[in-house]
Amino acid sequence: MQSTTQTRLYLPARDAQTLDAMAALYGTMKRKLYARVAAQDVNAESHKTAFCREHGISTRMFNAIAIDLQGLLDGTRELLVSERKDLLKTIRNQQRQLATRRAHLDEIETDWLCMHPQREAKLRHTTHRNGLALTRLRAKLTRVERRLAANVSGICFGTRKLFAQQLML
Repeated sequence: MQSTTQTRLYLPARDAQTLDAMAALYGTMKRKLYARVAAQDVNAESHKTAFCREHGISTRMFNAIAIDLQGLLDGTRELLVSERKDLLKTIRNQQRQLATRRAHLDEIETDWLCMHPQREAKLRHTTHRNGLALTRLRAKLTRVERRLAANVSGICFGTRKLFAQQLML
């Protein structure tokens, strides 16, 4: 049986400041590496030597940053693929509903079906809203596919304020 424990480090102020500075450096380097990778559409390894020289970091630290960054990029890509799949399913459902409602409205127009005026108005409104929802879903699908087509899909690191808060353990 495994058990997990959680504890809080009680460090001297100087040690805590040192760890905060190291974490801030790590985050800054990760953002800078991402900026290079995104701008030049190449993998992180091609920047290794120059990046280590410019920023005075070891190759071991660079490798940790590159692996972390690649994990973020791969995770984002997986989420986008999943979101695309969900959007396609939702679009198919919306199209089916819209076709059914439009067929219903066509039957009303040809006097095959007599319906209470309030119910007919509700059906027309719902059909209109379905069309708008379908348009929004298609636009969202286009954005997702554009991000997937890009070599480096955009990732969000969060704001500087959030970054600083995560270091306050």
